[in-house]
Amino acid sequence: MAEAPAPPLGGPLIDTFGRVADDLRVSVTDRCNFRCTYCMPKEIFGPDFAFLPKGEVLTFEEIERVARAFVEHHPDTPWKVWYATPATTEAQRAQAAALLGALGHQLEVDDEKMVAMATAVSGTGPTYVFLVMEALIDAAVHLGFPRHIAHDLVIETLEGSTLFAKQSGMHPAELRNMVTSPGGTSPKCSGTERYSSTTLPRSTSR
Repeated sequence: MAEAPAPPLGGPLIDTFGRVADDLRVSVTDRCNFRCTYCMPKEIFGPDFAFLPKGEVLTFEEIERVARAFVEHHPDTPWKVWYATPATTEAQRAQAAALLGALGHQLEVDDEKMVAMATAVSGTGPTYVFLVMEALIDAAVHLGFPRHIAHDLVIETLEGSTLFAKQSGMHPAELRNMVTSPGGTSPKCSGTERYSSTTLPRSTSR
């Protein structure tokens, strides 16, 4: 069978069967104790199942290389927030950090509850971002822009604002004050003084 041509950097990752790899599941061992029906159904992976010999299992370094190759073709992978139990050694934590770092940004926290908290912030956060996006697009359409132009204007505005916030490292309140001219259009149109201490912060913290 002819091998699939190597995809360009940033393009889809394709295996030798021509299948596009959209997801990456990393397992450091095939000897999992769970028998999930979609992964290792007990009808197949019974007590007599012959697992791979240890010599055929990928080494940690090989797994890391595969992960880095995947990320080269999927550069938009999100942050990984993780927690290690006190029973883990420094070497084990370093391995976990290296593997998760190969998949993108990684952040170790010292309290397991923060993993769930990160899910709350990053998992539901896009809801509020898209809500603001939707409101800005509707406002631009109300001003008279065609919807497709309003969409592109808002996307670029949010992308530029996010990039500036990331690069500057400044508090969002400082950034808001920088671009809000006293007596200008921003406070008159949005009522920033009123919203900053009431509506949006309270709604997002519930």
